[in-house]
Amino acid sequence: MASERERLQSDLTVARAARVRLEGRTNSLETAAADAVRILDAERAERDQLAARIREQQARLEALETERETLVQALEEAKTSAAPPPEDVLEMAAEMEVLQAHVEKMQDQLAAREAELAELRRAMPALDVPSAPRKVGERE
Repeated sequence: MASERERLQSDLTVARAARVRLEGRTNSLETAAADAVRILDAERAERDQLAARIREQQARLEALETERETLVQALEEAKTSAAPPPEDVLEMAAEMEVLQAHVEKMQDQLAAREAELAELRRAMPALDVPSAPRKVGERE
């Protein structure tokens, strides 16, 4: 009877130690899961901000390209006219060169942002961000 009691006491002690170890592991896993969720949330927020900046840059680039096309047309019209180029056309040509440089800079920035977005997509394949923003009136 005493040996049976000692054996049961020993089994109880072993079970309690196992329970303590399991609780420790559970706490570690819960902490790791909370950390992973926090990191994922931060990455999602960063990705969303990056996507918004890319959309803004693309919209700005489109506006600059439209303005550039208008300036190119005006320049071509001025070149074809018989009269010597007026001062306004010369100013527009200089402005067009500045805008062209700005468009090229914006294209470089857009390419860099798209590369960052692609890197984020590779890092987090489960999260889907459109590769290009939709234009006004465009449907899925």
